[in-house]
Amino acid sequence: MEYKTNSDLAQVYYEYFSIVMSYIFDLFNTVELEKPEKHVVAIDAILVKKLLKMSTLYITKLEGYLK
Repeated sequence: MEYKTNSDLAQVYYEYFSIVMSYIFDLFNTVELEKPEKHVVAIDAILVKKLLKMSTLYITKLEGYLK
């Protein structure tokens, strides 16, 4: 696999966003979507939670590897 970033964690984020963003764009392009602002807040919370989980796991595994 060819890396598009210089950091392993940034590469994980890059791959994650390349998958997730298509679903998010599809959601917001839905014509029947009512109150998109409400969905923005919810999706933001979900993304932040998942990114923090990924970074915490990455740091934990890296620290375990370095010990």
